[in-house]
Amino acid sequence: MTADEESEEKEVPEMATLLEDFGDETMTELGFFSWRPKFLKVFNKPNIFTTVHAFNSFFLVFSITIFGTVLPTLESVFNLNGKEAGYILVANDISGMLAALFLANYCSARKIRWMGIGAVLAGIASLIPVLATAFAEYPVPELKTKDNIAYATCNEEDSSTDESFGDVAQRNHRLYGLFVIGSILQGIGSTPPGIAGSTYLDEIYKQKGFGIAISLIYIVSILGYPCSLLIGGSFLSMYVTPNAPDGITMDNSRGWVGNWWLGMLIPGIVLVFGSFLISFFPRHMHSAKAVLEDKIKRGVTTASEKQGELGQSMKDMTKEMIPTFKRMFKNKALIFFVLGDICLYLDYSAVPFLPKIFSMLYRLDITYTTKLLGFVNIGGFLLGLIPGAIFIKRKHWEAKRLMLVYFFLSIISAPLMLGGLLVYCSPNQHAGIDLPYPETSGLNLTQTCNLDCSCTTSIYQPVCDGDITYFSPCHAGCKEVEADEKSADSSLVKIYKDCSCTESKTAKPGKCKKHCQDRMWISMALWLAGLIVNFAGFPAHAIVSQRIVSESDRTATQGLISGATRMFGKLPAPLIYGALFDATCSAWRQSENGTEGFCWIYDIERFLMLFISVILAVRVIRSISYGLAWWLFPTEDKATKQFTEIEMK
Repeated sequence: MTADEESEEKEVPEMATLLEDFGDETMTELGFFSWRPKFLKVFNKPNIFTTVHAFNSFFLVFSITIFGTVLPTLESVFNLNGKEAGYILVANDISGMLAALFLANYCSARKIRWMGIGAVLAGIASLIPVLATAFAEYPVPELKTKDNIAYATCNEEDSSTDESFGDVAQRNHRLYGLFVIGSILQGIGSTPPGIAGSTYLDEIYKQKGFGIAISLIYIVSILGYPCSLLIGGSFLSMYVTPNAPDGITMDNSRGWVGNWWLGMLIPGIVLVFGSFLISFFPRHMHSAKAVLEDKIKRGVTTASEKQGELGQSMKDMTKEMIPTFKRMFKNKALIFFVLGDICLYLDYSAVPFLPKIFSMLYRLDITYTTKLLGFVNIGGFLLGLIPGAIFIKRKHWEAKRLMLVYFFLSIISAPLMLGGLLVYCSPNQHAGIDLPYPETSGLNLTQTCNLDCSCTTSIYQPVCDGDITYFSPCHAGCKEVEADEKSADSSLVKIYKDCSCTESKTAKPGKCKKHCQDRMWISMALWLAGLIVNFAGFPAHAIVSQRIVSESDRTATQGLISGATRMFGKLPAPLIYGALFDATCSAWRQSENGTEGFCWIYDIERFLMLFISVILAVRVIRSISYGLAWWLFPTEDKATKQFTEIEMK
């Protein structure tokens, strides 16, 4: 008898024992515990699970990325600086990293249960920050009228402070902890879908179907980001509470605060509901039996290997943890792949800050910026991810070739996206910050011409004279104001007069306008091209992450990737980017008690130089790592032999 025949004979009893699970209704039918009604059988299909998983993944990504959309508003309302905003994201990554290390070893036999727990935790995490709006104080917005347009001019006794802005924001800072708690739960809840979800899909679909399913999950989930920009941006054009005075809009009032919490409330409710939907699915679908038999025939796994994975107790899983990690660390291709993914997450962790960055670069309103980025990202997603998924479906390439495809696409996308950042508008020059006041030499907001005005930085209301922007009418030394009589409600300032600090002795409301629409659209075109190339490689990346290790180690590998990318990628990234913002701040908001909080003005050119340097370094390391992962990646036949030898040892 040959060795192969002996092996087949040994596999028969183990295969029979393994397939007994597929006859147990509590493991293969939809429902909860022993309640498995027959009418639910119609939903016991892989495509139904994929649809529900995609639905949850969309709102999970939406709930995470909505934070970046509303970040500038949160910084203003709750008086947060860049580091404090970064700490919120760091809390997410620390909890997610710990959850990943746990789930890597303990969720392989109970994937659906952990996915349900994760969805409900993510939903609660989105709802916790919403509580802040019930306790936060908001200034009542006022229409700009002839009676109050002299606001923040030099002749007002209280022009130096504005209690309804700086000091209210300082009091709201006490609610900062709610955002941290929500972020911690968000990190825990967002981990199971990535680890358990992808491996469950691999169990219920054959090789061709898995590629299509994982691509669909990527397509739908990534769509959550641009949708959060579009929807979140639309919500910001609404007032934060329902009791705004009639006729109040962003343009005709002061004290306006956009609705930041509605974009968190909706995904929170949906994810709690989605957790029940995903929990209905069984431990094993009926299709898993045929998929397992196919994998055993192809030599991808063995019956004993799979039986060991599914039949392990918590004690067995703990005992197997060290050998599993030893096998993974001997896989050189995996090590470089993980290093590349760490750099990938260092890069992508800048996403929450993009609306703020682009609004700085092109002097755009944050609401308009979020919507614009939303459309650009949807375009990149549709033109990149979908063709990438179709390409994989038609080509049926082995994992090593897909690794090479992703390697080249990651290289091509870098100059396009970084080039989009370099085509920026020249920043406004602020008197006392970027250049001296007329007829002075020092950089200081307080000058002889406005010394008697007692101005501070509690409120930013820029005015312009010539090519010089002043922090506020008070800082320009303006004592009189003229209303625009042609305005429908006579609410808009036409011009400030008797300005002791400006050359013309007058000033116009707003920053000095410089035409740079052409640069903005060139930047958006380059950014879109980079996104198309970037998204096109995502389906290949998803398949490689599953095929780079043996069948039995796939759940643990997803945990390793998730834990490593969070610990070394997503964890330090918010602190790095938050520190870049704080280091390049030129003017901080100052409350009445002298406390500094939100930054009003940034040194844009210095920030961009530092930001691009960081991203470029990360991209170079990322490309080298993925290149080495491809070089060391074994072919399919060699991979099966290599994984078998490692496991036998």
